[in-house]
Amino acid sequence: MIEFLEERVPGIVKDGQLAVMRLVARNFMTAATPSEMGRIRDEAAATQKGLASEQADHAERYLAVMDRVLKHGRNWLATQKNSLITKVQKLQQEQLEPLPANPSTEPARYMEQLEGLKWKMVRLQRQLHVVEEFLSAGPSNSSYSLQG
Repeated sequence: MIEFLEERVPGIVKDGQLAVMRLVARNFMTAATPSEMGRIRDEAAATQKGLASEQADHAERYLAVMDRVLKHGRNWLATQKNSLITKVQKLQQEQLEPLPANPSTEPARYMEQLEGLKWKMVRLQRQLHVVEEFLSAGPSNSSYSLQG
């Protein structure tokens, strides 16, 4: 149900995204120069310090994306999105395969492996949602690339 709404309701904050960072992402992606982008990144770091623990963790993803865009350029976002989608698809396939632990004879180990797969998927999806937020906030000209 949540995924259905996330895909169809414009402006909804997806898992891993922060409403407070939405304007930051837009300002960062529409900045004209690397120095302006760096300034916005520094402001975002200051904002992150004032957030509650879980929100600060989510904001850390925004900072990491900004760092990589500053280092590799805006085109990194599309490459990263494709990489994350591939990883999500691979993990979805792995979830269809039997786990090494036997649920009948090793229930604790089985549950640990199952939980590990679940949280790996959650992390990948959160990263993907943040990258998608930056992509949607950026200039519509996809050939535009800023090399920092």
